[in-house]
Amino acid sequence: MKSTICLSVLLNVTLLSFGQTKVFKEVNEEISTQINMIRQDGSLVGYVAFTQLEKASEDSFNYRISIMDENLNDIGIVNFRQEELRLQAVSFDQDVLCLGYIKIGKQPRLKGRKARINVKSIDNAVVLQFLGLDGKIIEMVKNRVGLVVDPLTGSQDLAHSIQLRNVPNAGFACFYGEEEKNQLGIYDYRGKQLWQKSTTEKANAYGLLASADGVYILSKKNNGKNEGGYEVSSYSNKDGAVLNKYIAKDKIENSLKVLQFDLDPATGKPFISGNIINKRKGGVLANAASLKKGVYDGVFTVNFNGPKKSDIKEVFTYWNNGSQQIVSSKGRYRHNNSFASYHSSFRDAEGNTYFAGSAVIKKPKWGSIFWSVVTAPLVIPPIVIVGAGLNKYKMMDAIVVSQDGKGTLKVNDDIKADHSKFYSGRFPLRMPVNRGINNVYNSNNKTNYLIIYDTKEITIYNVNIKKTLRVIPRKDGSVSTYVFPAKEGHIMVSEYNKKEKTSRYSIESL
Repeated sequence: MKSTICLSVLLNVTLLSFGQTKVFKEVNEEISTQINMIRQDGSLVGYVAFTQLEKASEDSFNYRISIMDENLNDIGIVNFRQEELRLQAVSFDQDVLCLGYIKIGKQPRLKGRKARINVKSIDNAVVLQFLGLDGKIIEMVKNRVGLVVDPLTGSQDLAHSIQLRNVPNAGFACFYGEEEKNQLGIYDYRGKQLWQKSTTEKANAYGLLASADGVYILSKKNNGKNEGGYEVSSYSNKDGAVLNKYIAKDKIENSLKVLQFDLDPATGKPFISGNIINKRKGGVLANAASLKKGVYDGVFTVNFNGPKKSDIKEVFTYWNNGSQQIVSSKGRYRHNNSFASYHSSFRDAEGNTYFAGSAVIKKPKWGSIFWSVVTAPLVIPPIVIVGAGLNKYKMMDAIVVSQDGKGTLKVNDDIKADHSKFYSGRFPLRMPVNRGINNVYNSNNKTNYLIIYDTKEITIYNVNIKKTLRVIPRKDGSVSTYVFPAKEGHIMVSEYNKKEKTSRYSIESL
């Protein structure tokens, strides 16, 4: 199973187990449990329940780690004592579990401007914990860090959270960012640091992937615009040497908007995919009105078959030149007369890239058009009316479009989903329908599934056979339901009962 979603649920709990189902019940405000997925090579292999128990002393707590397999069965428990910890990342390889925490030390109280600066303390650290499946702690590695303090809440955190990925036959890659620098390194299975690099390069966000070929960092730079500014840097697994830096632009300097950075299910190699941004019309945060004007020239996939420049394969599909039969030069799909606002992207086992999003339709605002004509002699009123827009927009069903290895586009399907009301074209695209789309991949039968989150319901859809399998209400009385990717060909269904104050997790087959 391929997954880019990170499940992290904070609860105050007691735990009851029922095979592939676990129930968490709130019993004590001082005891909390956090559940994280365990991944290996991008696939989910189990879960970790990290429980903060009672205070052991003034500045330390008792902690318990429960290791569960992909069916939620307990396979190991680790108890230890430590200062305040926050679990941020988990990875697994060669029967070793690597967990990444922030250790919070005592901080001076700050006011005004000082509360907004990076606070450095010998007590703050990134802690990497290496566990064997026998329940023994192999090693605890601590690296001092500076944390950013929220001026309103006083809470502390890294500028960029800890990310962990297993490096096949080597160990674990770790990335995190402070206010002034970022750290990237590899640790072996015994917790020994093989290499570490510090950079002062600034970016708004980062993503980490690792393969047998190298370590890859996706960065989203602040290029003065809301979209674009992406780079992918590759590093040697052996010593951290920079092997290549890929600037996410096409041959004519159009920037690329990255929707997905993941491992290809067929090759295990990294790829990026997303929209090609029109360098004249695009760059700013897209809305429905900008879709109509042709803010995107097409879609792309870039395969990193190795860490060097010669290993990179680019596939660009342009519709602005009129070469795609299914879509106009402005990006309007002919079969449903709509534009597409893409939410996510993913690959299949046959080398195709899929783009999943929402159909957006446009209709004239006849009232505004009428009054702009009537008030034309007054000069200012029609300017105000026209400035507010003469068209209205509506989010419709979900849409899935595929791109093959040669760059040909095909509409895969339209999927029934919530429709929004008509809204102004200036609203951000995600605002009218709070829709999220995630992908679940089953490597056993090489099938992709979509989990489509709408305001009222969750839709489970099989991409290969183009069929909706299940529709689950988001809320039924006092029970709120959420769905997450789980083991191969399965989903995790989370049900929170507000009345009984319980959370029930179950692994269900697709």
